[in-house]
Amino acid sequence: MGIKLIGCHKNYLGLPCFTGRNKRKLFATIADRVWAKIKGWGKKLLSVGGKEVFLKAVIQAIPTYAMSIFRLPKGLISEIQRLCARFWWGSKVNQRKIH
Repeated sequence: MGIKLIGCHKNYLGLPCFTGRNKRKLFATIADRVWAKIKGWGKKLLSVGGKEVFLKAVIQAIPTYAMSIFRLPKGLISEIQRLCARFWWGSKVNQRKIH
């Protein structure tokens, strides 16, 4: 049938097959995907409602599948929350705003 046998898959459906002690490094791609979405929409002029819908519908949906299977590290979750807060309040990389 021409099917190749592969000994070990590194990822399956976008998630790692095997986890080790350093889960932060394994799930860093989730934070990278969140940052890429926020960076792409950061320069757009969105109203407060538009920002809320973007955060709730797009950003919070990215880690949902991984969270249904794995317990994500607290550091990763706090980093995603930090990115969302920075987007919500309009802070830039070099400039912080109060929230």
